Amino acid sequence: MRAHRTTLAAALSLVAVVLCSCATLNRISEQAFLISPQQEATLGQQLAVEIQKEYPVYEADANATAYLQKLGVELVYSSPPCEQTFEFHWVDSDQVNAFAIPGGHCYVNLGLLREAENEAELAAVVAHEIGHVTERHGAKALSRSRFYGLLGSLALGEDPDALAQLAVDIVGSGILLKHSRDAELEADEVSIRTLNRAGINPNGMVWFLQKLNKDGQSRVFEYFSTHPLTENRVEIGNSIVRDLGSPDPHWRVDSPEFQALKKRYPKKAEGDAG
Repeated sequence: MRAHRTTLAAALSLVAVVLCSCATLNRISEQAFLISPQQEATLGQQLAVEIQKEYPVYEADANATAYLQKLGVELVYSSPPCEQTFEFHWVDSDQVNAFAIPGGHCYVNLGLLREAENEAELAAVVAHEIGHVTERHGAKALSRSRFYGLLGSLALGEDPDALAQLAVDIVGSGILLKHSRDAELEADEVSIRTLNRAGINPNGMVWFLQKLNKDGQSRVFEYFSTHPLTENRVEIGNSIVRDLGSPDPHWRVDSPEFQALKKRYPKKAEGDAG
């Protein structure tokens, strides 16, 4: 009888170990990536080539480019650690949108610049896109996509033609412009906390979302089609800001540089195609 109990106990212990191992593996798999940060950077460079065929980078204004790069670097310095080298680009489009791709390339439409009322709002969107990169949302999405079988292959290091074709297929799929609800909320939190560390008013994220949500005009649809506005996204953002403590009287809301840029790129009247 004692031997039977011993055998049963051993069996139950083995089952417990197996179940625990399975749970651990599930947790690991949820966070696992099929590509390293180095491979992500390599893929990102090729993705940028393809992205910029579809989204024309605006380089006609050196001052505007320098401003965005300076703001981006300031935010990266205050964002979570990341192995990628960031680059920031204006996109010549009136649509109110911004996006980032694996590897650290961040794109901001001129239409979004025109919609932002102050530097805190623009910085919030840029910090949000930085958050997608630091949290590796693009890499995670790719690792779970139909491209997973190719991501760890030689295409990322030893076959330039295969890498180029992979980038074409990935950009064409649109997967880089779609993030999950959880990814959006995580990027919002990164944005708010990054702004706070940078000394910029973290309410900028909430202000921008509230304004677009109230607008309802066709020109703002593009942002919410790629960054879904969940029912409680603004509420959660407000909660994170409150968790930061009392408002800092030194939080920056605006800057002369931003307002000078706004004068050169004023908000267009509805229906103005010029």
